[in-house]
Amino acid sequence: MPWYPMKQTQRTAFTLIEMAIVLVIIGVLTGGVLAGKALIRSAQLRDIVSEFQHYQRALGSFREKYYALPGDMANAVSFWGAAAGASSDGLDLTCLALDGSAPSAGTATCNGDGNSLIGDSALTAHEMLRAWQQLANAKMIEGSYTGVPGLLNNQEVGENVPASRVGNAGWMLYGVGSFDGDTAFFPADYGNILNAGPLTGGLLTGAESFNIDSKIDDGNPQSGVVMGYRNAVQPDCVNADDDAYQLDNDVLGCIPIFITGF
Repeated sequence: MPWYPMKQTQRTAFTLIEMAIVLVIIGVLTGGVLAGKALIRSAQLRDIVSEFQHYQRALGSFREKYYALPGDMANAVSFWGAAAGASSDGLDLTCLALDGSAPSAGTATCNGDGNSLIGDSALTAHEMLRAWQQLANAKMIEGSYTGVPGLLNNQEVGENVPASRVGNAGWMLYGVGSFDGDTAFFPADYGNILNAGPLTGGLLTGAESFNIDSKIDDGNPQSGVVMGYRNAVQPDCVNADDDAYQLDNDVLGCIPIFITGF
């Protein structure tokens, strides 16, 4: 029987055309992933603005109905009952002493001091948490909130302050009033402000804050409806020398300040 040598399979390298096609495919896939991330982030920035506007409208509706601001309201227990202490109008120290070990049951709440600023002192710091509870009590916002500090942190996202759709951020509402300028705030009449952020760190880059500020305001962290904290508080957000947003810093170092107008 004749013997025939076995045919050897030839292995050939990729041609230049094949390599070019592979590189193009990789580039398209990478570009698609990056574009997708950019679209998701753009949607998140829009969410921040829409959430602010939603809560701003809720504050306006609450004030129009009750002639007071939530949390600061001096006769809140007349509408929803007292969480502790006396049920008469005015501040009650027993009510103020409640914390996460004794969260309010149902809609029972505490009065504020009625000075038009939400939680502007150590005595009335609970107002910033009661504000969310009372907004929910009044059906101005969705959800329910305890109205008291958490056991681990003063603010607990989803428990006593509403969660943002962006990351692990929550919304804070509190009174600042007027400032001639200090290490944290620019000279301005802040009144009551809203801001969104995680319990630690920042939420946005300087460029993202500028983007939001420019779309609904003046693009300046020192003025308008959208503002920033000063460099001493947020060194990765606002410059120390000219107080402008840091457009070339990719660190999430900004927590925007939204002026409510109330």
